[in-house]
Amino acid sequence: MTKPDWKDDIQACFDDLRILERCRNEVDGQFASLSDTAVEPAFAGVAEELKRYGVRCKYWRTREKALHFQAAFPGRSEVQFEYILSAPAKAVDLTLVLTVRGRPSPGGETQEKSFPFLPRTPAVEILKMDKDDLAHDIVARYKRYVTEAAIDISGLRT
Repeated sequence: MTKPDWKDDIQACFDDLRILERCRNEVDGQFASLSDTAVEPAFAGVAEELKRYGVRCKYWRTREKALHFQAAFPGRSEVQFEYILSAPAKAVDLTLVLTVRGRPSPGGETQEKSFPFLPRTPAVEILKMDKDDLAHDIVARYKRYVTEAAIDISGLRT
């Protein structure tokens, strides 16, 4: 019986590292594509519609592979609702995390919930998502947050 060559083990180690790096680069590209085609247009659409009700919104992309959407209710200086879609820093597949933050009362503690974004949906399907699909999710979570927080939103009524 011959022993495996330790030089082959070293080569295999570096081959594996190259594969991991290639996968990470693919995830970066997929995340950027999803951001450009669905997430940022959805954020822009929701922000524009909320502006009609006096809600101030802003959104941005960070270098840490995260997309942020914030909403501040009329008459409030601090952010009440935040929707953050992110990919783990060393992800080798497009597994996204959704974080929803909120401040239910002025000066109150910020509450945060994080969970997998579309956990049973393959990456190829997530990449096919359009801006309207994502806008529906943002609005549903925003509506749920506003309802659960029972914030005085008299300025939002039309």
